[in-house]
Amino acid sequence: MLTSDDIAKYFLVKAGEEDFITNMKLLKLVSYAQGYYLGLFNQPLFNDEIEAWEHGFVINDVYQEYKFWSERSIGLDSSSDEVLGRLSNSVQSFLDSIYDCFGQFTASRLREMNHEEDIWIKYYVPGQMRIKIPHEEAKQHFGGKLEVIKDYLKPQALISVEVGNDIDSFGGMNSMNFSPSLKALAKKAIVGAEARRSEDAVQWSTDMASQLTAYND
Repeated sequence: MLTSDDIAKYFLVKAGEEDFITNMKLLKLVSYAQGYYLGLFNQPLFNDEIEAWEHGFVINDVYQEYKFWSERSIGLDSSSDEVLGRLSNSVQSFLDSIYDCFGQFTASRLREMNHEEDIWIKYYVPGQMRIKIPHEEAKQHFGGKLEVIKDYLKPQALISVEVGNDIDSFGGMNSMNFSPSLKALAKKAIVGAEARRSEDAVQWSTDMASQLTAYND
């Protein structure tokens, strides 16, 4: 399984030198990625649970890795580009969708948005840290908020070769206002990816992504 640092590094590569990403902003992006992946696919993107801290959602391992940057923009290291080889096209497309949706906001605005989330309000206890939000509850919360990312969600993100989702585990699709043709093709893609665990699975997934784009009416 991917790690939370894989996701953090991807966002840093995505931002490059153009975006100002502090530790706080990075924490919010990685947390939203975990939450919406749970809500959409019914399984975690990485093992770490989202935590409810004073300033909003936190992934502790990411916080510990980048906390010395404080309020400065985090720089890229030589290992950052290597993460691209560990992430499938579908996961990269999903993360691009999250970045397009939430990366436009400042760290302080993302903190305010976190404070408006019902699940943060439920779990946060003043003066306490490391309050973990169970995956199941995060799945329910973010699964009920998929309209937030719908306009940013790329069709390629709906194909997941490496996790082998099936129709029953494809949690959020039916609750979103996608066209019937897109829903049908996405489910076909998932079933096909599960059945075709072979060397040509990735190419087949890419071809299906093109069809999904064409049918997104």
